[in-house]
Amino acid sequence: MVDTTKAISWKVENLKIPLLVLLLPLISSCMHMGMMGESSSHQSPDDSLFEKEVTVGGVRLSAIIPHLEVGRRSELTVRLSDDSSGRLLSNAMIQLSIKRDDDTASIEDGEHLTFEESQEAGAYTVQYDATRSGLHTFRFSITEIEGRRMNPPVIVEAERVVGEGMHEHSGGMHGMGGTATRR
Repeated sequence: MVDTTKAISWKVENLKIPLLVLLLPLISSCMHMGMMGESSSHQSPDDSLFEKEVTVGGVRLSAIIPHLEVGRRSELTVRLSDDSSGRLLSNAMIQLSIKRDDDTASIEDGEHLTFEESQEAGAYTVQYDATRSGLHTFRFSITEIEGRRMNPPVIVEAERVVGEGMHEHSGGMHGMGGTATRR
C-alpha cells in the first residue's frame, strides 16, 4: 500500500518553487505598471478629485480641484448656488490666486487666474498648468454674483500637493505623480 499523503506532500513541495518562478514575472510586471502609471487599475486615493464646499452669506460655493501634476493642464471648477433655494447663480466674478509653498511672496503676489462661466449654469472653470511640484495654496475669491458686489468678497482656500509629472523621470517610484489633499 502506498502512502498517498506523503506522495501528495512531496508533489506540492516540489511545485512551489517552479510555480513561484512562473508567477514572479507576472507579479513584477503588474507592480511596474502601477509604479509607472500605465495602468488605470493601480490608482492611489490621491488621484481623486478634491472638493471643498462652504456656505457664506446665503451662497453655496463648491470648489473642485482635480489631481494635479507638473506639466499637465488641469481644469479647476467652482459651482455657485443659492443656499436656500438651490438655484444656480450666474454672472459671477471669480479670481483664483495660487501660492506655492516655497514662494517667499504672499498669496496676493502669487499667480492669478480668472474663472470663465461654462456652458453649465452656475459652473465656472479655469485651466491651470502647474510648473513646480510641492504644496500649493489655492484661494478662490468671489467679488460679484449676478451684478451684486460681494463686500467683503467670499474667500475659500484649499491646499493640495502637486506631484512630479510622469515624463519627468524614467522609471521606478520617482515617476509616480501624486496629489495629496491638505485641507
